[in-house]
Amino acid sequence: MLRARSALATVFLWSLCLFAVGAARCSKDLVVRVQALRNTTLKQELLNSSLYTPSITYYQKCPRVAFECFAEELNVLIKELEVNGQTVPRKEKVGPWLRRLACDFPDQQQLACQCELLQEKNATEFLSGLLRTVEMMNTEFCNTVLSPPDRKCSQMGPAGQTGPLRCKNQHKCF
Repeated sequence: MLRARSALATVFLWSLCLFAVGAARCSKDLVVRVQALRNTTLKQELLNSSLYTPSITYYQKCPRVAFECFAEELNVLIKELEVNGQTVPRKEKVGPWLRRLACDFPDQQQLACQCELLQEKNATEFLSGLLRTVEMMNTEFCNTVLSPPDRKCSQMGPAGQTGPLRCKNQHKCF
C-alpha cells in the first residue's frame, strides 16, 4: 500500500512539474500590466524616449536577449516617466518580471543577439512591441505542455533518490 501511494505521489509531482515549466513562459497577467503601462505612457505627451525595441522576428531568434532588452529599456522608460512627474504604480513595473521570464529561455551566444543592435523606437511603439511579443509567447506556451526533452525539471529526490520530484530553473540568470 505504501508503494502505491509513493508511485501516485511521484506521478502527481511529475505532472505538476510539466505544467509548471509550461506555465513559467505563460504570462497572461503580464499582458494586462503592459497595457496599463502603455495607457500611462500615452497620457504623458512630453515623453521623448528612444528605446531599443526587439521585434517578433528578433524574439523568435533570440528570446532571452529580447526579454532582457525589454526589461532594461523598460527601466529607462519608467525612470523617464518618474522624472517627468508621472507616478508609475508598482504593478506596472514589470522589468523584474521580464528578467525572470528571460531566464526561462536558453542563453544565446550569437553576435546578432545584442540589444544595442536593435532599432530605436518611441515609448508607445516600444510598449506595443513588448505587448505583441508577450502575446506571441502566450500563444506558444499558455496552452501547451512541454515534451520531456524540452522541460527544465531536475531529477532530484530526498536522500539521493531519483525521480521527477522537483522543478527548478537549472541555469543561473541575472
